[in-house]
Amino acid sequence: MPKPNNIIVSVATYSKAEYLELLALSDDRDQMDATWEEWTKSKNKTVKNLRKQGLRVEEVEVRLTEMVLFCRERGLKINGKSRAMFARKLASGK
Repeated sequence: MPKPNNIIVSVATYSKAEYLELLALSDDRDQMDATWEEWTKSKNKTVKNLRKQGLRVEEVEVRLTEMVLFCRERGLKINGKSRAMFARKLASGK
């Protein structure tokens, strides 16, 4: 089993404008933070907690048009699972 500091966790980041558009497009918007400011606060708290656990965190900037294309090509709904998949893809460079 890998040691915690050998595990890299990819965390998506969005610009304010793209987050608002993401809310409009997401199937799970009712489970998302209502504003970019709330989301940023939640993301920062998550990143801090992951690092406290000894995990390496890589924040990846998501371009919404690329993520939407990624989801459409794979027949995926835009939700937390597909957003995480896309962030991992960006982090891995594949």
